Amino acid sequence: MFMEPIYKSDFLATQWRMSTNLIERLLMFDLTVVQMKAYVLTKMMRKEFFKPIVGDRLSTFHFKTALMFTVQQTPHNFWTEDNLVQCVMQCLTTMKRFLKLRYSPHYTIAGINLFVDKLKTHEFPVLACMLSECIRTGLKCLFSMKLDDVGERLRIELSAQSFETASLQTREANERSIITEILSHAALLSPIRSVKYDIFKKVKSFPRTQFIEALTSAAEEAGHELRKALFQSTIATVKASDCIRQNVPVPDEMYKTSLTSETLTCYLKFASMLFCTKQYEQTASILSEIEEKINPLLKVLPFPGSTEQVGIRCAKVSTTHAFEYLKTISLPVVFTLHEKNCMPQFLAYEMYATTIPTNKAKTDQYVKGMKDDVIVDSLPYFFYLKFVTNEKLGKTTLQKSAFDKLLTFRWRREHYSENYRPRTRYVSSTMNLIGHCWELNNDFFQATAAYTASQASNPHNNAASWHIFCLIGRFIYGSCTCAGWLGSSS
Repeated sequence: MFMEPIYKSDFLATQWRMSTNLIERLLMFDLTVVQMKAYVLTKMMRKEFFKPIVGDRLSTFHFKTALMFTVQQTPHNFWTEDNLVQCVMQCLTTMKRFLKLRYSPHYTIAGINLFVDKLKTHEFPVLACMLSECIRTGLKCLFSMKLDDVGERLRIELSAQSFETASLQTREANERSIITEILSHAALLSPIRSVKYDIFKKVKSFPRTQFIEALTSAAEEAGHELRKALFQSTIATVKASDCIRQNVPVPDEMYKTSLTSETLTCYLKFASMLFCTKQYEQTASILSEIEEKINPLLKVLPFPGSTEQVGIRCAKVSTTHAFEYLKTISLPVVFTLHEKNCMPQFLAYEMYATTIPTNKAKTDQYVKGMKDDVIVDSLPYFFYLKFVTNEKLGKTTLQKSAFDKLLTFRWRREHYSENYRPRTRYVSSTMNLIGHCWELNNDFFQATAAYTASQASNPHNNAASWHIFCLIGRFIYGSCTCAGWLGSSS
C-alpha cells in the first residue's frame, strides 16, 4: 500500500491518501478471461452511455469495484463464456444497488464511500434508471454502441446477411493499417537534428567543434544502442568530410563502431563516403550487402511513403517484423553542413533549399535552425545511391533495376486529399532524386515532371526550383533530350 500526498505541503502532516494500486493489480491478475471480458464490456458501456451524462465522475474504478463484489458474491461456475451476458448484467445489478443506496464501498478499505464528492444527488436516480433499462432489455443497448463499431459488428454477426457484404474491415486489415501508419510516421524522427537544433538555440550558429562535442556527449549518454550508433555515424561522417576537404585518405575504421547496429542509415552514410571518394566498387559491394539484409523485411512490410497496395500481405508476419523494420529501415538519412563532402554532389541543392525566396510567414525559427540540412528517407536514398553507383560502373541492368524500385516512391497528387501537404520535405527530396535519375538519362520531360511533382508536394523551401531552372537552361541550349533507355519505365 502506498501513502500519497494530495494536498498542499502545508497539510502534509495531517492529510494523506492511501493508494491500493498493488492490491488491485493482484486482484485483477487473478481474474479469469470471462471476468475480464465482463469488465471490459462494462467499461465500454460506461464510456458510451454514462460518460456523456456525468463525465468521469462515474469512473472505471466504480465499475471495477462492482465487478470485484460481484465476483465475490457469485459461484465460480457462473463465469462461463456462454453466460457472459448474464455475468455483465450481474455486474450492472451490483452497480445499480450501489446507486440506489448512494453508497459504493471500497473493496479493500472499510468505511469509504466512493461516491463522495463525485455524483450529485439528482444524478443517482437517473443513472440507476439507465442501468435498469439495460438490464431489463438484456443488454440490447449494446446494439446502439458506436465505440469500436461494437453495435454494428453485433448486428452483422446476428443478421441473416452474408458477412462478406459487410463494409467493416477485418481484424487483419486493421492490423495492416495500424502497422502502415506507424511505419509511415516513424520515418519522421531524427535525433541528429535535435542535437543540432539545441546548439543553434544556444549560440545561433552551428560550429563544427561544438557539434562533434555535442554528438560525442549524446553518444555517451544514449540509453539505446541504435541512438548511439546514429551519433557515432554522424561523428565519423563529419570527420571524413574534413579529410576529403583536406585531400587526406579517409580511414574506414572510423565507421566500424556505428556499423555494428546494422541500421540502414549508418550503412548509407558509409556508402556515401565511399561514393564521394570514388570507391565505386566498394560502394556497390556495401549496397549489395545492405540489400541482402533488408530484402526479407521488404517482402512482408509496406514501404513508408509508397503507394503500393499491401492488402494481400499477412498481418501476423508484418507484426512480427515491424519492430525489426523500425530499427533497421525507418530512420531517415540526415546530412548536416559539416558532412557535405560525404554526400553526392546533387544533394547540395537540398542543402541550400531554404535560400530560395519563399513566403516568410512559412519560415519559422525551427526552419531557420534546420537550414543547411539534407534529409531523405533511407529506402529511396538507398535505391538512388545504387542507381548512381552502377551508372559510374556502367552496369546498366543493375542501374535500371534500382530505378524501377525507386519509382515505387513516386508522389502523385491524386494519391492524397486536395489539402494534403507532407509534414516534412522528405517526399519532395525523394521526387528530386527521381528527377535526377531521369536527368542522368537526358530525359528532360520526365525530369521536369518529377521536379514539378516535388514542388507540388512542398511549395516552400524546395530545391526543385533550382533543378527546373537549370533544366530550362539546358533545354534551351540543346543539351537535353526527351528519350533514353529508361523511357519505358514511366
